[in-house]
Amino acid sequence: MSKKNQKSIPPSINQAASTLSFDTLKLFKASRKGGKKPVIDLFIENLTEINKVTLTSSETITGLLGLLGYVSAVEGYFRQIFREIILFDQYARKKCLSHDVSFGAALVVSQKAKAVDSLPEALLENVIFASKKNITEAIKHYLDIKGNLPDELETALKEFEKICQLRHCAVHRYGQFGSQNAIALGFDGHSKKIGFHICLELEDLENIATICLNLVKVVNNFLFNKLLERSAKDLELWKDDYVKDKKLFKKYCAIFKPTNKTIGVTKHYKTLYNQFRNRYA
Repeated sequence: MSKKNQKSIPPSINQAASTLSFDTLKLFKASRKGGKKPVIDLFIENLTEINKVTLTSSETITGLLGLLGYVSAVEGYFRQIFREIILFDQYARKKCLSHDVSFGAALVVSQKAKAVDSLPEALLENVIFASKKNITEAIKHYLDIKGNLPDELETALKEFEKICQLRHCAVHRYGQFGSQNAIALGFDGHSKKIGFHICLELEDLENIATICLNLVKVVNNFLFNKLLERSAKDLELWKDDYVKDKKLFKKYCAIFKPTNKTIGVTKHYKTLYNQFRNRYA
């Protein structure tokens, strides 16, 4: 091929791309959503918003977006409930004292008015709650809750792990099923589906939403009971009298007790307190 009179311009196989500068600063709001609502109430609100979109459309892309939203809502719950526990519970806080925080996160926290309240967020900056393994390890590593998990929670986590694998497909492969996903879900049964695309029907999305809600409900009960169980070992903390213990007990309940009626009617404070006292007295 003769190069005579040719200019060194590379061939373009498609239309030239336009240049766009995206201003991310304007995307973030100053206020934190939720205020002082219980964390599980915030999760229910997020779930409700996602359902409004995903359960009213049969489009494939809507199903994928709904899948991402459901897992994200669960991750948001874990991040917020861990934050509240670390700030409130002396055992979890003591466990976290020796954990590292990145310089960048520490620098941002140091510039805030209520720096202490923001420290757990900096501590959890690199934690991902999108797998059974990560969740169980985080419970031990940050909350100092050890030992075997109850069967109910193990089952809920196993089901959520399936959802997480589907989420990995949606995030990294635009819904295309990969070999690592097949291995995680059971290679013998899923290997023939490698390369296929996820197709989520309305019933599938309803099931995914239910699995995510079930996990949060089970975890919420589990962590509530574990914190009370630990506190019962401190003989100076409780007076074995509801009138005297009410203020402290309500602080424990404030982290976990839902007010959203869609999750079911919760028991009165005194009823919960009597169950606590009868179990650990």
